[in-house]
Amino acid sequence: GRFLPVGFYYKAFYKPKGAWRYWEKLIRRMAGLGRVDVLSRCDDTDKQYRFADVTVIGAGPAGMSAALKAGESGAEVLLIDETPVLGGSLNYARYRSDRKEVDALRDRLVSEVEQHPNIEIMSGAQCSGWFDDNWLSILTKRRLTKLRSTSVVLASGSFEQPAVFRNNDLPGVMLGSAAQRLIRLFAVKPGRQAVVLTANPD
Repeated sequence: GRFLPVGFYYKAFYKPKGAWRYWEKLIRRMAGLGRVDVLSRCDDTDKQYRFADVTVIGAGPAGMSAALKAGESGAEVLLIDETPVLGGSLNYARYRSDRKEVDALRDRLVSEVEQHPNIEIMSGAQCSGWFDDNWLSILTKRRLTKLRSTSVVLASGSFEQPAVFRNNDLPGVMLGSAAQRLIRLFAVKPGRQAVVLTANPD
């Protein structure tokens, strides 16, 4: 890494003309790239077409509340979340020092959503596009769903703004929400010592 920083080869190995053809083979061999198995079998995937009155993207506290409101009004609701477990930030974020209150809120919302007759849940699904006339592309492991919805609620949550400084993309430099996810969702200690640069109470 010290001798070949990212992008170095694009600046160094293009002269004289045609030299890159020689260097490319060596660099690729050092990078440890494998070979493609042309006989490997590709998984079969299918597609389906769906319709919904209201589609809610994101099953955090805001998304579940929106889905419940829409369902109570009589609309057919599709609730989509990319994670396998509903709750969004309620599953990891430290809103209060006492987790019991947050866990109780999450459990109540999840229970109400799961039991509501007008709400269908698609977990482990990503909405990869929102196009004209509320046409949505939904990706799951083995299926592309082409969904047309009367209304769409985007409740994908807030995203932290990373601080801009040299080497802020190195391993071990992470956002506060990433540290909380490691601790709460995966029981992983983010590190032994920390320098905290903060711009919000989180």
